[in-house]
Amino acid sequence: MQFSLIIVQGTPKGTPERFDEAVQQCVLAEELGYDRVWLTEHHFTPYGRPASQLLAAHVAARTEAIRIGLAVVVLPFHHPLLIAEDIAVLDHLSNGRIDFGVGRGNQPAEFERFGIDMNDAYGRFTESLDIITGAWADEAFAHDGEFWQFPAVDIAPRPLQQPRPAMFMVGVSERSIRMAAERRMHGLIGAYLTPLDVTRPSIELWHATLADMGIPAGELSVAHNEFVYVAETDEIAKREAESGAMWYSEMAGELWSSDDARLPENYATWRGLAEMAAAMEWDDLFENHALMGSPDTVAGKVEQLQDMGVDEVILFMGFGTLPHEKSVKSMKLFAEEVMPAFQSAAQPVGTA
Repeated sequence: MQFSLIIVQGTPKGTPERFDEAVQQCVLAEELGYDRVWLTEHHFTPYGRPASQLLAAHVAARTEAIRIGLAVVVLPFHHPLLIAEDIAVLDHLSNGRIDFGVGRGNQPAEFERFGIDMNDAYGRFTESLDIITGAWADEAFAHDGEFWQFPAVDIAPRPLQQPRPAMFMVGVSERSIRMAAERRMHGLIGAYLTPLDVTRPSIELWHATLADMGIPAGELSVAHNEFVYVAETDEIAKREAESGAMWYSEMAGELWSSDDARLPENYATWRGLAEMAAAMEWDDLFENHALMGSPDTVAGKVEQLQDMGVDEVILFMGFGTLPHEKSVKSMKLFAEEVMPAFQSAAQPVGTA
């Protein structure tokens, strides 16, 4: 089983930026033996930060071996040829350590401010994927689509990893899970802040889809994101994690579904998650929607994910306004007292 760290800075207005803390956590993740760090993209909000590719380049310069994932580049917001170039350059700068996660976005305010109709997100996403993979594969790639048109182009450089970096796709709905498998992309499956019995059907659907399509076991991996906080005891964990986790849950509920920009019908799954996050109470979140507690408590929940068939647990340890020193403590306790029981000689996706 693989373990990785995801970075989503919580930066309330008027507070100092936390990029230095994010980089320190990525460097520490390498030192502690985590397999990968994931960097996220968000805009116009205290929930996360933009320019994940710039942060990835900085992390690449500060580390030597840990894999660096983008989870995710929101494809509808960018020209796909620019993304194809940026990821290729990052792959060279990192000496082939970049993993490319993609998604269509889920925050109405971001689409509104970029002037993009959220109903077009799926079409923009799929067309962008076609362009990026096509431009990496063909020396003279031309495109005439609904959203982008251009004559033959030969992008340079191409990625260092050939034929392309490992690609991951968010899969929450049945349609997105099937699409990831059809395009031979690894899965970022299931939403966080959901109970394990809600996560299980999504993971089972992923494996059933691969079996139905005749994709050999082990060819595509499944990663799942969880809020994680480890402390000396359950009681200490519950006390220390509350304010950071609740800030994040409330902010997520507000951003995913606001009064002035409701999620459209084709985001029905996310609408339900927004309502759940907005109504979340701390006792419920701690007990049922996260991997939090003592090392033994957290290990028991990790074991449940392993039994479901999760290949990689993405640990969201710096959630919300949680202080940096508490994130560091949790990272160390997890690496020292939880991780060893689940590690194997298998290498993370992208290293083969």
